[in-house]
Amino acid sequence: MTTTRRDVFLSYSHGDVDQAREIDRLLRSEGIHSWFAEAELIPGSRWDVQINGAVDNAEVGIVLIGPSSVSSFEQSRELGRLLGRGTPVIPVLLPGAHNEDVPVELRDLAYLDLRQEPDPRSNLVRIVSELSGHSQAPARSIEDLADSFRMKGNLRSAADSYRKALEAKGPHAGADPSDAELGGIASVRRKLSSVYGDLGQYDDALREIVAARNIDETVFGPGSPIVGTDEGNLGVLLRELGRISEAQQHFERALSIKEAAFGPEHPEVGATLNNLGAVRRDLGDLVGARQLFERALRNAQAAYGSEHPEVGVRLNNLATILWEQGELVEAKQFQEHALAIQQDAYGPNHPEVGAALSNLAALSWELGDADRARELYERALGIAESAFGPDHPDVGLRLNNLAVVCRALGDYPKAKDLLERALAIESAAYGPEYPGISGTLVNLANVFTDMGDDVKAQDALERARVIQQAASVAPFLDP
Repeated sequence: MTTTRRDVFLSYSHGDVDQAREIDRLLRSEGIHSWFAEAELIPGSRWDVQINGAVDNAEVGIVLIGPSSVSSFEQSRELGRLLGRGTPVIPVLLPGAHNEDVPVELRDLAYLDLRQEPDPRSNLVRIVSELSGHSQAPARSIEDLADSFRMKGNLRSAADSYRKALEAKGPHAGADPSDAELGGIASVRRKLSSVYGDLGQYDDALREIVAARNIDETVFGPGSPIVGTDEGNLGVLLRELGRISEAQQHFERALSIKEAAFGPEHPEVGATLNNLGAVRRDLGDLVGARQLFERALRNAQAAYGSEHPEVGVRLNNLATILWEQGELVEAKQFQEHALAIQQDAYGPNHPEVGAALSNLAALSWELGDADRARELYERALGIAESAFGPDHPDVGLRLNNLAVVCRALGDYPKAKDLLERALAIESAAYGPEYPGISGTLVNLANVFTDMGDDVKAQDALERARVIQQAASVAPFLDP
């Protein structure tokens, strides 16, 4: 069965079908071709095949988020397929939805809010038109333009536009800005922080989220859920900067705020438990980390159902702790369950599946099953190449992992080819003096030694030594 190319795939839960129907009519009235399941599904045909084809042939995905979206497994499958194909996604908050209802995968994206007045439906039409190429109409504001850049993945242009939006909002707010004006400034700073984080500019991201948090505390109060979100974002950035104890403090504050606001069983609480478990692991507290990951897993199972992709994430996190505690067999069972969930939710070629395959490969290697590890790493490499392109840094990481296994199996020429390719990718992505490259060079030197080429082995080791020495001499600047 062939599927006609459409501007939009409309993803919604059955509880929100009336609002989905209204948005479908709106889009069609503007000449935008949308795929709406109620109108498109053909009786007697496999619905999953029809939906997969519609997703694959859409220029843009609109994900409607209502109170019932959290429990919609089919909507989660659709979202996973959209993201896996790199399709631009527009989250739309429906009346009755809460910010915490936004799926984890979409929380860094700008969304349209249909809970507010004036009615922003015209913005939805405009943004869909821009992303699908249906119209060349310019964005109505600098912030709208930044949102559009961000959804297209043009992060540097998005950052530039968000900075311009802040410059425009500052003078407009005047000497005594209203809460609404301050809230608007905080919102832009929050978006800018997220973009900086995606760009790896963590110091800049930290500065913006602190500014947003300070505004939100003034406008909404220190116990507001949005302040809890800001605190969680602060924790994530501080962890990226290696400031683990500080990250723990902010995650603990986020947890306290969210438990008070939503109750201990809410998904937002589970997400924060998961983050807090990660920093406890970083600090070497495996027992505390395990307890938090177990709570986070139970939370996800209760909130989403036992086969939801987020449950897969939590299973894998818990498996990591079990592995570090020496419970390898149980850890493998958890990882295999996580892989099955991700494959069922996203399909066999999604990046999340690739990550799950890599995790299971590493554990198989630890258990002494090198052949199984090689098979899994090869699958993970293929997914990364397909999803990100052959020269992406994630591909370099997969190449390195596979090379180690190939060397152990005695396939030295294959290991050499993989490592040389990984080295080229890492050098192009990060520069030839990037500290992480030294590990690849050491692996390559070992392979050269195995192949009897001591000259090349010594050359690789010398390059690694120079990089490591430069990295150890350079001071670590803690902002």
